Amino acid sequence: MTMLFALAGAVFALPCLAFAEGYIHKRRFVFIGPPRPIAFFSMLAMGALCAVCAGKPLGFLAAPICLLLGMLAYIDLRCGLLPDLLVLFLLLLALLHAALAGFQDGLFGLLTGGGSYGFFYVLGLLLFKKEALGLGDVKLMAACGLWLGFERGLASVALAPVLAAFALIALLVSRRIQRNARFPFGPFIAAACLLSYFLAGGWLSAYTRALFY
Repeated sequence: MTMLFALAGAVFALPCLAFAEGYIHKRRFVFIGPPRPIAFFSMLAMGALCAVCAGKPLGFLAAPICLLLGMLAYIDLRCGLLPDLLVLFLLLLALLHAALAGFQDGLFGLLTGGGSYGFFYVLGLLLFKKEALGLGDVKLMAACGLWLGFERGLASVALAPVLAAFALIALLVSRRIQRNARFPFGPFIAAACLLSYFLAGGWLSAYTRALFY
């Protein structure tokens, strides 16, 4: 089963990446062949993630969610957008996952993820007259919270800004980004959610308890 999931992840990574390239260049989902190094890395990464999903409960839903998170992270990194259509697909898969795994926990995760980031979105508008977070980030975190449930959703909420802060500091120190340049947050939400999903029950749970309990 693990090999089957790995093969499926590697195979589906290519069309997902090609459609992501199409959206980046055309702002619509058309098929554009990705650069070979990125395609090779995507096949390896998605194959490995989907292989791990094989050993998880409801892994047949987690695997396509990983593919969608990879597409969203790549598009946001390249052009600063989180397409509503992909977020909607993610939300539908998360809803199905929550219905099978326990809807109450998923609902608490949705409220935790979407509510916390929604609060900072509104706060930025009120205090600074601009978005502290993009509305797409709020919707993405809400969908991921529905998938992950309360504890892992809470871990993702706390972990994403930490990952983003480390990356931003590294880019500023290396002078690869200007201080006032736009900085996409979607990839760090995706990374935090994947870490929370795959590492739940270990050090990440202890990290969440230390912050919030």
